[in-house]
Amino acid sequence: MQCPECSHDNPPGVRFCGRCGIELAAEGQCVACQHQNAPDAQFCNNCGAVLRCPNCSRSSVGQSRFCRWCQQFLVASQGVKVAGIGQRVAAYVLDVLLFFVTLIIGYVIWWLFTLSRGQTPGKRLLGIRVMRIDGTASDWDWTFIREFVVKFGLFEVVADILTLGLASLVDVLWAFWDKDRQALHDKIMKTVVVDDRLLRSVSR
Repeated sequence: MQCPECSHDNPPGVRFCGRCGIELAAEGQCVACQHQNAPDAQFCNNCGAVLRCPNCSRSSVGQSRFCRWCQQFLVASQGVKVAGIGQRVAAYVLDVLLFFVTLIIGYVIWWLFTLSRGQTPGKRLLGIRVMRIDGTASDWDWTFIREFVVKFGLFEVVADILTLGLASLVDVLWAFWDKDRQALHDKIMKTVVVDDRLLRSVSR
């Protein structure tokens, strides 16, 4: 049994990891509710939590919405993984640059078309997108509320005026230490940012 913390391979049936000493869940045991499921179960019969990654098939996937081993988004199709912090920062920088390079109006038109895919122009260019935490797509309405009403309106205008620019900084930095890499506006909108280029390349 592989330890979810240090990746040490322990013999079957041991209760504690031989390297780091943490208690190991039995095969099929749900870490959320402790219910014992069949060893090959993918979801907990009691609470519905994911027990086994649909991408790498490993158990002890962790407490995040993404597999601790391969970064697969656990409730999405195989090949949909968490977007890297670097990708998100680069997308934000691209959006700012494109806003001015396209003389604003070009960016707004492009932005309005990409929202239906859960993307801004910057996200589109980098192959990342927004999804809802239940694994469903973020449609035009949901993405518009996330990007314009919550992220821009609430954080970058209203909250920044009240906090002298601190609110939007905390909003963005939150993703650096959050287990699901969610910014505060993601928490409010119940969204995550994913990279699904692998899935799309296979499906073509």
